[in-house]
Amino acid sequence: MDISTARDLSLYNYRVNDAVNDFLTELTEEQWTTDFGGVYRSIKEICTHLAVTDHAWLKRLLTLKSFSYSSFPVMALDRDKLKSESTLASQYIKIRRQLDACFLNLSEELADPDLSSDLTFKRLNGEMMAKPVDKILLHLSHHQTHHRGMIALYLDMLGIDNDFSNLLNQI
Repeated sequence: MDISTARDLSLYNYRVNDAVNDFLTELTEEQWTTDFGGVYRSIKEICTHLAVTDHAWLKRLLTLKSFSYSSFPVMALDRDKLKSESTLASQYIKIRRQLDACFLNLSEELADPDLSSDLTFKRLNGEMMAKPVDKILLHLSHHQTHHRGMIALYLDMLGIDNDFSNLLNQI
């Protein structure tokens, strides 16, 4: 991956997440928490998972070098506070926008040597790992796309027409 691709993926996720937010704004509390029986049983659970994992990765990436997004308010939240702040769709949307701003900032401040370096981090189970930064960024983009697909399916099941995923329309 090169810097241009990293920026394109970040911008794509920013724009598509914003489109998803438009759908989330219209959900009732019942629709937000409807149990669809998946691994993440509701739209709320998917969104909370995305917020928590994106936040964790953004924190890990701060060990690579100093990025200015470290001062963004969302980065001051801990995991439990992040979960409690994502209980309503409106709260999640505010957090999502802040996280996406962090990713945009990250993509603007990355340099070629950053992409080719390894990031050493501790997994939630305590295991230490090292992975290439470019592969981590690719993983994060795919992770968001995967879970937006789950949200799209759940919206379909609620009878809500949605189409927000076209990469070529977003970059």
